[in-house]
Amino acid sequence: MNHGPQAAVRFVFTDKIFFSRIRYGIIRPCGPFTGINPLEACKPSEPPTLSIHRNESGQINVRWTDEAGTFQLESTRDITADAWAPFPGDPTVNEGVSSVSITIAKTTFSVSLKRIKADRRDTPLGSLLR
Repeated sequence: MNHGPQAAVRFVFTDKIFFSRIRYGIIRPCGPFTGINPLEACKPSEPPTLSIHRNESGQINVRWTDEAGTFQLESTRDITADAWAPFPGDPTVNEGVSSVSITIAKTTFSVSLKRIKADRRDTPLGSLLR
């Protein structure tokens, strides 16, 4: 019976991807990191679902799924100027869904979600890759 470290590779992607570097980690059979996959945090997270609704009073509600808090809402009045800025204020978070309410005049207004941090688990990746 082989009790040494076992290795496996799994690549998940939805579009063309070019590799310039591949990292691997060993799931250790014993010690303080027994059974921990050091690359668990590198798995891609599901993209958020964004919904935008306007109510009767003209207020706009923007909602997006974000269990790990990895996305930030940005806004601009001119998408051709590439002048996106973080949306002012903090979103309301309820059961993994973030939301903001916006009252705007009759002008063009665009919103976008930007990934602000990688989705990481409890154990820092650097401490396992030694």
